[in-house]
Amino acid sequence: MQAIRKLVRFARLAEWWEYKLCPLLAVAYATLLFSDTPAYKFVGYILLLLLAIAIGAVYVSLINDITDIEEDRRAGKRTGMMSVPSRWRWIFPVICLSGGTFVCWYLWPDWHSTMWYVMAWISFSLYSISPFRFKQRGILGVFADAGGAHLFPSLFVVSVIFHQIPDQADLGWELSIGIWSFSYGIRGILWHQFVDRENDRDTGVRTFASFVAQSQARHLEWPLLGVELLAFGSMLWYMHLPIVYVFLVGYGLVVWLRIRFFDLKPIVFLIPDNRPYQVVMLDGYQVFLPLALLVHIAITQPWGWLLLAVHFMLFPVGIKRLVSNLTHIFRSLRRL
Repeated sequence: MQAIRKLVRFARLAEWWEYKLCPLLAVAYATLLFSDTPAYKFVGYILLLLLAIAIGAVYVSLINDITDIEEDRRAGKRTGMMSVPSRWRWIFPVICLSGGTFVCWYLWPDWHSTMWYVMAWISFSLYSISPFRFKQRGILGVFADAGGAHLFPSLFVVSVIFHQIPDQADLGWELSIGIWSFSYGIRGILWHQFVDRENDRDTGVRTFASFVAQSQARHLEWPLLGVELLAFGSMLWYMHLPIVYVFLVGYGLVVWLRIRFFDLKPIVFLIPDNRPYQVVMLDGYQVFLPLALLVHIAITQPWGWLLLAVHFMLFPVGIKRLVSNLTHIFRSLRRL
């Protein structure tokens, strides 16, 4: 058990496990609905997709820690990779590359899907590794991170599933997924960069956020969110599921309750001074959307509850956080 905990910390699973994987699984669940085949028959395949993407995410965490060692030292930050002798550090990313190659070879869906999978690895390698090091090349770093974390994995998931149901493949759905995931990914990396802005400036790391004034970045917030929500609206039109709208209304209510009871300001990506905040649509994509789709599958398909049960077991943190928030709010209401 102790070894597992060390591995989780070393690969920084807590930083990306639900944040990056739950929206991808929501894309998978929604794409499965294009097929007449019951979703439970795809459980094994989805777990393989999850493994392939998770190996890539571990690779990203490792190369970030390796390539950021000097900056982290100057910032007084400790990472697990610092305790590994320099001659052994790159063995771990090579193991990940080998694992990703094996899983991709085992899946081997088609050249189109493989291209999206490989592009995610290339994108993150360009982001972190010198002499490219897009992380320090302004907007190139933003695009590389958004592509590697969200755009290419999302298109990989859609492509793999459509390869299993080629008669139902839809270019419009893929385009909607691509625009939505890329926009959401850009918001995610901009939020992360602005959180780390002062540390990056102190250590000389020239990310996009480190040299762009917040007043300039503020002009990007609503256009970026607008493009993302338009693409998401197109996805909703393709899904055409009343239960998804019900869950999204529930998410809107949760946002309002968090403002009312926790003073959590909704933000696009710029963080406020001296006030707690919530990123707009973060829980919408991570918790409410996948649960809405899984509840629909559980109600309408044989053995549909199987996917729901697996999801609950693998991704409990966002759900527990939501339950904890609502429990606190209801207790507060009772005291009024």
